[in-house]
Amino acid sequence: MKTYKNRHPKLCSYNNLEKSFYKAKKNKPKKFYVKEFEKDLQKNLLELKKDLETLRYKPEPLTKFTIHDPKTRVIRKSISNFL
Repeated sequence: MKTYKNRHPKLCSYNNLEKSFYKAKKNKPKKFYVKEFEKDLQKNLLELKKDLETLRYKPEPLTKFTIHDPKTRVIRKSISNFL
């Protein structure tokens, strides 16, 4: 089994967080929560970086719902905590 040591600093880097934001935004540029986060992108990314580095970041609990199209699926999604 391959192990990865000392990846945390690279994962928490500003450039990596910015790249990840734009990658996540790619398919949902018109969503309100994306627009809100992007309004003050630098501040939000720096705050996220700080929380990740100090191990204070805790994701919100997932909400669960079911869709029936065309087959039944259980979906879990996170709720953004910056709004």
